[in-house]
Amino acid sequence: VIVWDWMRAKQLQTFEAPTWVLCCSVDPIGRYLAAGCENMLIVWQLSNGVEHFRTKVSQRTPPRIMSCDWSPDGKFLCCGN
Repeated sequence: VIVWDWMRAKQLQTFEAPTWVLCCSVDPIGRYLAAGCENMLIVWQLSNGVEHFRTKVSQRTPPRIMSCDWSPDGKFLCCGN
């Protein structure tokens, strides 16, 4: 996942995921970046690039996370396939 300053066309940060990233979302405060991959959800801290959380999704077919988004207060992260 690449984070851009789109107004200046400048790449700010890169986050490595082990599989294809199908969706991503930044929390409302701008503190975390979540990415839905083929079979997992990963959350990084934007300030330092450190992985904060990772979990595999259920073994349902297909196990891909196609969408993810934060609640308005940033307390919850929802994902769906």
